[in-house]
Amino acid sequence: MILELDQQLDAWRALLPKQLQWSDDRRSDLFDISQHPKNYEVPYNADVMIAELRARFYNARFLLLSPFIYQALHHPELLTPDDVDHCRSAIKSTFSWPMAISPVKNQKRLISHHFTWTQNAISFLCIFTMINENESLKAICRDDLDLDSLRSSVAVQLCWLEDLERVDGIARWAWRILKPFFLQNLEMTG
Repeated sequence: MILELDQQLDAWRALLPKQLQWSDDRRSDLFDISQHPKNYEVPYNADVMIAELRARFYNARFLLLSPFIYQALHHPELLTPDDVDHCRSAIKSTFSWPMAISPVKNQKRLISHHFTWTQNAISFLCIFTMINENESLKAICRDDLDLDSLRSSVAVQLCWLEDLERVDGIARWAWRILKPFFLQNLEMTG
């Protein structure tokens, strides 16, 4: 069932208009005016709308495949090679989060439901921590996931929390708790 839903998610993405298509390697690329006719009027918040669409896609993928992360954390001996691939895919869905990358991160007033994206940032930071702490997840990520992308994703999520900590109570709480933890760990590994 999970994998069927994941395939449906990919099928939905493939059916998007060309202007809304993206590559996983360039997931943070946003509005490209060259993909539109000359007389096209650019919506004032096109970058935000596209980033939100992509973020929803990656959040859906993460939610669908997160049981494989759970399995890797709690029952690594039961993982099949396909399970490992799905676990990696779930983790990759948390990288380069489109809502927290420029230019969208500078347009937060146009982003609806800050608390939802803040909670995602917190859960992703917890997973990034577990990659460093849990031998099974570390082994899964060692060969296939780029360490620089992981560090960059941590920085992006922390920036999101820092930016919103003045207006979002959840972000304020998370920023107070997570900032010292990640700064200490970044110093130890950097």
